[in-house]
Amino acid sequence: MSVLSAATEGAMAQRGTPRFVALTCAGAVLAGVLKLGRVPGTLDLAATQRESSAITLPSLDVFRPEEGLIFANATSLRDEVLKRVPDAKVPVREVLLDLELTDDLDVPGADMLAGLHEDLSNRGITLSLARVHAPTLRLLERTGVLAMVGRENVHPHVRGGVDVLYLVRSRVDEAGAAARRGAAQTGGPAHPAG
Repeated sequence: MSVLSAATEGAMAQRGTPRFVALTCAGAVLAGVLKLGRVPGTLDLAATQRESSAITLPSLDVFRPEEGLIFANATSLRDEVLKRVPDAKVPVREVLLDLELTDDLDVPGADMLAGLHEDLSNRGITLSLARVHAPTLRLLERTGVLAMVGRENVHPHVRGGVDVLYLVRSRVDEAGAAARRGAAQTGGPAHPAG
């Protein structure tokens, strides 16, 4: 059975793409996805598969595809992210996808991101993107994917995204929990009147 779908093979045949080129592109289907974690004692992030001391952050998974996101690897990337999310020791609330290697996203790639957003959303997980190049951002805007993901969930840098998603949001959650505990103890409202 061919690695390429019949639809992809047909589309490439119509454009006159030689089969060896199609099969070379199909190799991208097997592109890897690195999971990033913090290097202890630093603010640096490193691939957990390559840096044994890198520590994943509770409730936040950070992924970096090893190749640009294109039609040939979109499905395998989505499947790999969805496969790894339930493996976390602490339930994941946020997934940050580093798109630095995606210089020019294609429509199937945008469709995959929309589907990934929906799949994660159905699990109560927020999808965020980092290092999105201008052409990719424009396509996400034109296809409506940016509106789905939310502009507030697009970060210029991975570290900045981690800071917002992990540090800031976790502190907001802790403050909210403390307010609810205080309200439960005093019998008053969880939020002060404003």
